[in-house]
Amino acid sequence: MEKKAVSGIMLRLLVASMFTLAFNIQPVKAEPRNWTVDDDGPADFHTIQEAINAASEGDTIFVRTGIYNEGWREIEIPVFGPARIVVNKNVTIRGEDRDSTILNGAGVEYAIAIMVNGVSITGFTIENAGLIAGGGILVYYYRQQVTISRNRIRNNINGIILTGDSKHNSIVENKIVDSLYDGIILARSSYNLVKNNMIVNNSAGGIYMGVDWDAHHNVIVGNDIVNSTFGIAMEESSMNTFYHNNFINVWTMQVSGQNIWDDDYPSGGNYWSNYADVDLYSGLNQDIVGSDGIWDHVYTIDSNNRDRYPLIEPWSTPAMIKVLIRTVRFWNLPKGTENSLTSKLEEGLNLLGIGNENGAVHKLMGFVSQVEALREKKLTDEQANYLKGEAQRIIELINE
Repeated sequence: MEKKAVSGIMLRLLVASMFTLAFNIQPVKAEPRNWTVDDDGPADFHTIQEAINAASEGDTIFVRTGIYNEGWREIEIPVFGPARIVVNKNVTIRGEDRDSTILNGAGVEYAIAIMVNGVSITGFTIENAGLIAGGGILVYYYRQQVTISRNRIRNNINGIILTGDSKHNSIVENKIVDSLYDGIILARSSYNLVKNNMIVNNSAGGIYMGVDWDAHHNVIVGNDIVNSTFGIAMEESSMNTFYHNNFINVWTMQVSGQNIWDDDYPSGGNYWSNYADVDLYSGLNQDIVGSDGIWDHVYTIDSNNRDRYPLIEPWSTPAMIKVLIRTVRFWNLPKGTENSLTSKLEEGLNLLGIGNENGAVHKLMGFVSQVEALREKKLTDEQANYLKGEAQRIIELINE
């Protein structure tokens, strides 16, 4: 009897486990696929929109060089008007060569409209878009984790437009030129990164932020904003951070709220071509005798917006090396350690100044090796990681 009871229990458990397995079978997820597009040659598709329509989430669309008019199709975007290309799937769209993979948006409000999260657009020239207030790329309401990088966006009404409550997006290393109005618009968009872009000859503003509601906690770093009426124009926007930008030949700044205009000392603030002061002192309070590449007095935009550490020269690769030198000195390390580190950086800086990039890279690599040798001896892990990371980033920029 006992054996029968045990056998019955085992049978029920076996049947239950079979049902559990049956109801927990998961479909096999397809691997991301690569698609090719060529306007006049053999490929999977001849237009970018056809490739998007066929793609699945996570796929990559590789677009070969050519001029893409997209068959002069137009797709209506709610509220905003027609677009040449609509990205409605989480895909990466990569051009073969930025200067010769051209998307012509002529005759429509937007060349590209991004309607979903997680899209990446890189390696294109995007031009001639905008009828009234549109432009090269539109990021639709509430989009996140969109990356727009290494594109040339030219001759549009506006360059790149992020709309209401778009967050955690990246606009990085683009060249945005000759817009009729603004280079980049962050319309009610917050927590975005705008980094290392060239924003040049945009008639109204380099970056426009706000539009009715607050745009806040955006980080604007390392951009060249050149030849614009407004370098930055903000409407009801606050708690945004700006540093290591070059504001060159901009007529004025139109700011609001309270924003941050430097990365503290020794990193520094921004370069302002319309500002000159003296550089007799250094340090957190600019009260230690000796120059440091930062003007001794703050650059005041208005009472709530002040760059405490305006840079003497434009932000560049040499300026990055100078920040490392300032940082090492600011840490008040043992004199021998300080001198051994700064000497290699200064040698690399001098070699870069005479055009010897290979020599500069060699010195910076020696600096990295020395940092590793000093780790946990004269340098903390945090200090060593910072110096090593920044030096390696400079090496990468020189080698590009």
